[in-house]
Amino acid sequence: MPIVDPFQVALTFMDRLPKAGLPAVVRERTERLRAGFASFERARDAKRAADAPAARGRVPGVSYGLALAVRDENGMSQILQFFALPLILFTGILLPMSLAPQWMRTVAQVNPLYHAVEAGRALFAGDLAGGHVALAFALMAVLAVPTLAWSVRSMRHLAG
Repeated sequence: MPIVDPFQVALTFMDRLPKAGLPAVVRERTERLRAGFASFERARDAKRAADAPAARGRVPGVSYGLALAVRDENGMSQILQFFALPLILFTGILLPMSLAPQWMRTVAQVNPLYHAVEAGRALFAGDLAGGHVALAFALMAVLAVPTLAWSVRSMRHLAG
């Protein structure tokens, strides 16, 4: 069963509205809504493109490897929260790093997820030439190799 995309449904519905016979105000507002939905769709697609390297390589490898090593739901949850909260805090998602104290900004510079977030923001802004995008892709590729190897080794160990 295909996944329903709400933006695509709204755009399709607006395309099927009759253009003739509608008052000018309704036509104008429909076009504004359509433009708004289209901009949301472009923003969502840019975010997906920015998140793709992290989602495909590094993060699932770590979580699969940990799950196979711990083999306990409660322990797995505690371990993930222990690592996830500081990682997310130092990415600049919850708190803009410009408002953070200097020590947090320094720690954020060594957090690879910070660079991934900055790359996503740069891609969203259309800044493909900035250094954040290349650095984030390089960091995610470098981190994907050991986490994927660890996950595969854990799966093979589990299989026998």
